[in-house]
Amino acid sequence: MKLYFKKIQNILSDSKIYYSLLIVDIAICTILNYHADLMKGILPNYIDYASFFSSLFDLNTKFISNSYTFPMWGYGLVIAVTKSKLIIILFQQLLTLGTIFSIDFFARKYNWIKSIVFFRFLLLISFNWFFFHSSLYPYSISANLLILSVFLLLIFLQTKKVIALLTSGILFGILLNFRSDFYYYFIFVFIILIILKLCKKIIVDFKWLIVWLLLINLFLVPWGIYTFKRTGHYIQTSTNAGHVFFISLGQLPNNCWGITPKDGDPLMKELLQKKFGANANSLNYESDKFLLKQWKNNVRNHPFEYAKKCLYNIFMILKSPFYCGNVIYNFYSSEEISAIKTEINKSETFISRIKTKLAKYGGYLFIQLFFNLLGQIVFFMFIIYFIKYFFAQWRNFFSDPFGIILISLILYQLSLCVFTFFMTIYLSNVYLIFIFLIVYYRDKYKYNRSLL
Repeated sequence: MKLYFKKIQNILSDSKIYYSLLIVDIAICTILNYHADLMKGILPNYIDYASFFSSLFDLNTKFISNSYTFPMWGYGLVIAVTKSKLIIILFQQLLTLGTIFSIDFFARKYNWIKSIVFFRFLLLISFNWFFFHSSLYPYSISANLLILSVFLLLIFLQTKKVIALLTSGILFGILLNFRSDFYYYFIFVFIILIILKLCKKIIVDFKWLIVWLLLINLFLVPWGIYTFKRTGHYIQTSTNAGHVFFISLGQLPNNCWGITPKDGDPLMKELLQKKFGANANSLNYESDKFLLKQWKNNVRNHPFEYAKKCLYNIFMILKSPFYCGNVIYNFYSSEEISAIKTEINKSETFISRIKTKLAKYGGYLFIQLFFNLLGQIVFFMFIIYFIKYFFAQWRNFFSDPFGIILISLILYQLSLCVFTFFMTIYLSNVYLIFIFLIVYYRDKYKYNRSLL
């Protein structure tokens, strides 16, 4: 057995062999998940933005989706460059490979983790991460830029290299043009950095923190000007928060509000039509503010129901924390899968649903369950190593700015998933951070090392 592990260690220690295996992993996941259609519903929105960019920012460009400020426009620029699904996915996977290479390189250069082989092994079985990048979706690009940005910020804190800070700010500013989910995270990190500085846990000139903040906002200026011309309001995010928050209450089955977790929720549609007329759009500026207000009123009037909803989201996270691909789409058409889902939803009990799934999907269901199990193992490994380290060395935990900033990213995403809307792709954004922290906390528990 020891000889067997030694061979694996030698293989993973050889970067040429390791990255060759990673490429094989990525290729397999791309083929298996190529027919997944994650953003079928909002693809027209990105095509609208692509037309807008191709027209050189002509505000008279007709938007088929009739939604001018949702989603963020970054992915539309990608589609304007090429509409080839294969080329875009190859670009996403290449960016993913580059992110992995960068973190691996930084980890060794700056002595962040000791167990590099263990880190590489976990990445090698990270099919969930590779599936996440194997479909047309802006999260792929934004997640990679987010991870690179955060680690470059940590490099600045450790080495005081200004170029790392500037690059971090630029990447964060760019990613916010792809997804605005992380808009409040950079503010959250800024507050954490101020607290760490005041507590003398980091030594950094305050002016550089301001530069980082301003640089991020600078890259949102074009979007702000665009939204101002469209709505008369300078907006730095997309205008779908109210929509998402409102239907998120529908994730609790049989909830007292009578809301469903669907984009076409009947109650939401009814409220919008009463307020704005028959052609009301849930994704414009006025509707966004209105739906946010409705969400607040619903939570305020039924706080215990909202607490139940949050607990239910925690259950869903534990059941399936990360995106595990849509491999079944390789064997069934979208129409067939929709029909099967309809039949499954008619089943009254959990057992009858399982029987229906087995009858309809057969052995393909076990492939999906296997990848879901891998995701659960990673999630629970993270929890176990975090708890072990925290209770063994809790004083060191609060004196470790490196770990605090990384764990803050996971806590931020978990908070969004619990308190608002949960989808497996949301938590998959930070899958690589989960992997890194498993190794980091394991090493800290064993070696009690300090980085910053």
